Amino acid sequence: MIDLLMFKFVGLPLFFLFIIGENIFYWKSKNKPKLTFRLLIYSFSIYLLYVINYTIFPIPIGPDSKFMAEIMELKNNFIPFQSIFTQQGLLSFSTLGNLILLLPLGIYLPLILKRNSFYRTLLYGLCVSLGIELTQLVLSLVLGVTYRTFNIDDLILNTLGVAVGYLVYLIIRPLITPIILNEKNESTMIK
Repeated sequence: MIDLLMFKFVGLPLFFLFIIGENIFYWKSKNKPKLTFRLLIYSFSIYLLYVINYTIFPIPIGPDSKFMAEIMELKNNFIPFQSIFTQQGLLSFSTLGNLILLLPLGIYLPLILKRNSFYRTLLYGLCVSLGIELTQLVLSLVLGVTYRTFNIDDLILNTLGVAVGYLVYLIIRPLITPIILNEKNESTMIK
């Protein structure tokens, strides 16, 4: 319930501020992006807010949070493939969820960025995944409660998800090129 409230009261206002700011920025610009590209950016913004909401929030604050964390016995994992093969399994919800979480990033990045290659997309995906995991680790250390764990397997699976997303992009590129890629102005693309 707190997740949904956080998204409504923090995520949606941030999204609307982004739309308002973007419209003010392009108010009198001659290089205003086409509607399809702007819709792509809007949907990418909503996706990023969802990822942040899903991976970081809710932040446990209060006396019950330590008690719940002790019951759950969450531990960080720094050994590659340990949780996949021993605890979770290859087809578990956690494994598939981590694979799917950043898969759309592998599709969005080549559409939004001017210079797109597999390795650049993979590097950005690795950085996003590492940022998520480090944020979870730092928040757990600061709060003194391991409510979200740093798991090297999450980093591997998220990055693999970005790679799969890029392959999906390569498959659907002929379908979306006439709609989005031809409409992008060189000046409006993110470098």
